[in-house]
Amino acid sequence: DKSINTADGSTNKVIGVTEEIELKVEETVANLSLIITNVSHIKVLLGLDWFDQTKVVLDPARRILKIPGILNSIQKKNLTSKRK
Repeated sequence: DKSINTADGSTNKVIGVTEEIELKVEETVANLSLIITNVSHIKVLLGLDWFDQTKVVLDPARRILKIPGILNSIQKKNLTSKRK
């Protein structure tokens, strides 16, 4: 059985893999196969392969996603932190 580990430390079973698809976020396009897992509370997790293809930069300390070619970064405001 194959599994993946996510950033929160959980291990999730791989159920299948899609054919390669075109994934567009804003003006950024990547061609990827998606891994289907048993994570039910999240629809899509973007992995390192997506970041490598798109050159998008994640700045978690400032909660910003920097997308090449977009003047304004996407910023998620008013997020609640679940830090212990």
